[in-house]
Amino acid sequence: MSFANIKNGPKIALFTGGSGARGLAQSLAEHTSNSTHIINTTDSGRSTGIIRPFFDIPAMGDLRSRLIDLADRTTTGYAQVSALLKHRLSPIAEQTILEAELDSIMSGNHPLVSAIPQSAREHAVIIRRALEVFNETRKQLENKNRTFPLQNGSIGNFFLTGEYLHYRDMEAAIFLYARLAGVKGTVIPAILGNYHLWARLENDELVFGQHRITNLENDAKRQADPPIKEMGYYTIGANNKVTACISPELNPRVKDAIIGADAIVYTMGSFYTSILSTLMLPGLGTFIRESKAPK
Repeated sequence: MSFANIKNGPKIALFTGGSGARGLAQSLAEHTSNSTHIINTTDSGRSTGIIRPFFDIPAMGDLRSRLIDLADRTTTGYAQVSALLKHRLSPIAEQTILEAELDSIMSGNHPLVSAIPQSAREHAVIIRRALEVFNETRKQLENKNRTFPLQNGSIGNFFLTGEYLHYRDMEAAIFLYARLAGVKGTVIPAILGNYHLWARLENDELVFGQHRITNLENDAKRQADPPIKEMGYYTIGANNKVTACISPELNPRVKDAIIGADAIVYTMGSFYTSILSTLMLPGLGTFIRESKAPK
């Protein structure tokens, strides 16, 4: 399929995760604005794995990663804004030092903020305001005898979390981030609620959490034949206890993306947690089968 003489490129719907298809997404952004990246929100590792249970929100990490991949690199200030959103706090510094660094970002005194050119200062203001929402909410929750460790925290994840906490709408947060970064393409969360993944292994052992299931996939001794025979979704309650197994509703925008697609792509990445976990959502298989687009 050629991109030649097509104003915005063919409409491509991609089932994808975060890092596995990064190179593909970055290349697509150079050729088309019509790629739609359907991403699940069940990530539970690294910074996201700390943010989710603390704020009781869906996963933002893979969404943030893909938005950065699709950003227009030709816009003024792209490199500086991207550097700020990609920045991670030290994994070993004391909490008080990280508090001071976060404060310096919010006040505009941090070198990464100072480096943003004047023509892109509106972007810096938006980021700082979202970080203030994140930080204020964090402190309110910490007053309830909980501590949020800032170590290895992603500024981009903090930003998206702040926007989500402000709007209480994941797609509104994504829209603002996309406008901020001049994203060439569309990023759609597969589900809109706060859900987690479980898996049942061949020996009937249950594994809870996306990052633990992905670790099974990446285990070199098991990679040829992952011992996973069943997967599903669950919700968590107080103290991260499993409260219910559930079948989440598909985000309606995913259906629209599939129906309107000129091609449907299953990208590289974690097969179970990035691809299959989305394809198993109720109704999605029917929409894909009914589509005449090449797959």
